[in-house]
Amino acid sequence: MKLDAPLVLSPEVEIVPVRDLAPHIRAGLSAPGDDYALTRLRSRAPSRIIDQDSAALLTLFRTPTRLVDAVLAFADQHERDPEVTLEQAYPLLFKLWETRLLTASDSVATNEIESMLQVGSTVGDVRLLRCIQALEDTEVFLGCNAAGAYVAVKFCHPGHTHVMQAIKHEARMMRRIRGQRAPMVLGQTPIDGGLALMSEWISGLDIANAAEGIRGRREPRHEEHLLALCIEVVNAFAEVHASGVLHGDVHPRNILLEPSGRVRLIDFGLAQDIEQQAESSGARGGVAFYFDPQLAEALLRNKHAPLTAAGEQYSVASLLYHLWTGAHYVDWKLERNEMLHQIIAEEPMPFATRRIPPWSALEQTLRRALHKRPECRFESMEAFAQALRELLPAAQMRTQQAMERGNEHAYEEDVLQRVLSRYEIGAAGLHEGLVNAPFASINYGAAGIAYALYRIAQRRGDAHLLALADIWIQKAYALSSHEQAFHNPDLGVEPQVTGEVSLFHSLSGLHCVRALVSMAFGDRNGSHLAMHAFVAHSQRPCESADATLGIASLLIGCAELVEAFPIEWHSSLEMIRSRGAELADELFQMLASSTIDTSTSMPSLGIAHGWAGILFALLRWSRATKAEPQSIIAEKLHELASLAEPHGGGLWWPVHNATRPPRFMDSWCNGTAGYALLFALAYDVLHEAYFAELVQHAAECAWVTDTRLGSLCCGLAGIGYACLAAYRVTGSQRWLERARTVTRRAAVDTSEHFFLDSLYKGAVGVAVLTEDLKHPLTAAMPLFESIIHDWGKE
Repeated sequence: MKLDAPLVLSPEVEIVPVRDLAPHIRAGLSAPGDDYALTRLRSRAPSRIIDQDSAALLTLFRTPTRLVDAVLAFADQHERDPEVTLEQAYPLLFKLWETRLLTASDSVATNEIESMLQVGSTVGDVRLLRCIQALEDTEVFLGCNAAGAYVAVKFCHPGHTHVMQAIKHEARMMRRIRGQRAPMVLGQTPIDGGLALMSEWISGLDIANAAEGIRGRREPRHEEHLLALCIEVVNAFAEVHASGVLHGDVHPRNILLEPSGRVRLIDFGLAQDIEQQAESSGARGGVAFYFDPQLAEALLRNKHAPLTAAGEQYSVASLLYHLWTGAHYVDWKLERNEMLHQIIAEEPMPFATRRIPPWSALEQTLRRALHKRPECRFESMEAFAQALRELLPAAQMRTQQAMERGNEHAYEEDVLQRVLSRYEIGAAGLHEGLVNAPFASINYGAAGIAYALYRIAQRRGDAHLLALADIWIQKAYALSSHEQAFHNPDLGVEPQVTGEVSLFHSLSGLHCVRALVSMAFGDRNGSHLAMHAFVAHSQRPCESADATLGIASLLIGCAELVEAFPIEWHSSLEMIRSRGAELADELFQMLASSTIDTSTSMPSLGIAHGWAGILFALLRWSRATKAEPQSIIAEKLHELASLAEPHGGGLWWPVHNATRPPRFMDSWCNGTAGYALLFALAYDVLHEAYFAELVQHAAECAWVTDTRLGSLCCGLAGIGYACLAAYRVTGSQRWLERARTVTRRAAVDTSEHFFLDSLYKGAVGVAVLTEDLKHPLTAAMPLFESIIHDWGKE
């Protein structure tokens, strides 16, 4: 990205306030109303949520503007430090530039790009799934071949001979590399005068995102793991150099970390032969933050600088400094020439200036690789890697000492205690009332509180908490006549959205919780009356089939009641079994008459409002009734699984099927976290190993979320249950630790969208998750998953 050239935002880019989105879309976003959704029209790339400052900065690029001018203008308008603004905004701006949403003002990419290849068409045996990038001369697609493997397809348009030669050169470079550090070349195919290069699709997390998690965003800072990651990066480049190739384009998005822990490199378009480095005249490029001093000096003089192994070592070392500290090795100036002079002259900043614990040995190692004179750097990338390996014992000791100094505060336990105290007799919850409407429902109100107290009471064998659950379900009935008992227009929770029978948004839920609490008390007559009321209310008209608003939600309620029902009362359960069978039949008819990817009656795919929820409800009913699942369930599970796409180190599913523009989310309700719960249940019921793999892929994708929202529905607590599903399936402590970490992150949510008294949208749900973490093998999403599992006993 050129810092001194005018840039302009593509006219295909829309920046829309979240508050202006349709209510059902807004409700499913883990974003405040004052954030913005950034979308490219007719693109399959996911929408991106950005904050107000990012939106304000981007609007400055609606007309051609230099980066430096835009940053200075924004900083002046908002009274910000320009250099800090550049540091914070550059990752977003670079990503937009890389995907051609932000382009040079004289580029044809500023106009609408007509693709020559179409999603759904085939190149050889590869079906194109999604357009990743479309330029004036090149398109990049995600595809899937006949064997089911994901494939990257880079297509050069006809008439661009130099680009075609560059693609052939890239293929030659990748073929030379040993040790699987580069994508495997699968073939080249001429198409209508153009050329398509097919290569292995690398599923991994970009290295900056991976390091950010280890540094403390997703888990406590762990220097041993972080150093191991840095060593693996240098090992990858060392192996590429040993194969006789220089990569030529070092930056975080070209370095991917696979779930196995192996680092892979992509984009060898600027790669060169290491044997010809001295006389090489090949094109240089990349990201200025990672330029070596010799390239910077050449650019200032408008001369060519050959790509060298020593220069690439400098670029990798500058990247490692960023991975370790979260900041660049110098504080960049805004003007291009000033930045180039910094690369030539300025020394790396000490770690202490980045608020990172000093470590002289590592700082000296990086300083040597970042030496301004090439001959003073390590003699090879392998020697650089060895110097880092020698620091591993010290990293282990530093990590141990950090752990001994004290553990992170257990904020989630604070939330649990606040919740239990708030709903005591005489405490604020009962004395002052609930803060936000809806006041009675399971999702937002008193019935959700009652269910949470019931669940925690069952866990602990606590009669007092069970008595509180009884009080709160009575409170829910008392509130049920309030005009905002189940609705709140300000939240988009209105009658035309929720309908009349939803387990989570109507009297059906109150009756279900009343029955559960009565069973726990041994009150057979009370439970019978509540179940009768549940069945009666469930027979009201319902136009929705989904798992939170419609028929599937009622089937989940039936499954919950069947599983909780005392064996000795079996004869009283017939009404629930009969109603559940009727609801299941309706859902089976829907499955039989629809194709998931093309359905217009239900375009949503996710677990709260789509096909995943339908399948989940039927699996729960099959499990609760111990009935053999109908074969169509497995068929539809595979159909749904086929719609996944690789993302980071896992898989994600679009919010909607092919009838709607694609969006991707990581939440429980509409996103990837919900699929972890679905496929964990499918594995439990159907015992198919493939579903266990999908659990891990979905949880891996959800785990790397950027959201700070803490709720079960749209945020971190729901992702916590996805991690617990992966733990139950794999038995891996890594997933249990991730569940604990994400719960702690959820507990510190103080946003206005994290409601004090809500089960699915706030603190009450985090409290249940916190208690469940003490019983991870039987952890269950509240009133959704079954607490009975086959994986083992506590």
